[in-house]
Amino acid sequence: MASKSFLIVGGGLVGAELAGDDAYHSKKSESKVTLIHSGPFLCPDTDEQAGKMIQGQLKKSGVQVILNTRAEKKSEGAFKCGDEEVKADRVIMTVGLQPNNSFVKADACDEKGWVDADINLRVKGYNGRVFA
Repeated sequence: MASKSFLIVGGGLVGAELAGDDAYHSKKSESKVTLIHSGPFLCPDTDEQAGKMIQGQLKKSGVQVILNTRAEKKSEGAFKCGDEEVKADRVIMTVGLQPNNSFVKADACDEKGWVDADINLRVKGYNGRVFA
């Protein structure tokens, strides 16, 4: 049975990509896709202009985008989002992305803790022997 509604919680790169993919595949089944993000624009790892461009493309694809709102689970498939309750057959959580840098030296990471790699994905400080 195909889902009639999708709720994606988290508007980072993964959440935005899933929302776009779900919207593309949902056109045939007329499913509703909603993306909730706690920040003022999508994809905060990019700049604001890029995040707003991504938001515009998602809206053109039929995705309902809710910004500046945290999702609080009320029951199975139901979330409180500000003053609104959003229900969905399928809920996908894409929040809390954190770097896993436990396998590299501290100086191989950037200021946010992500593994620092060059354009060829060679990890900094390993003389080209470790790739990200």
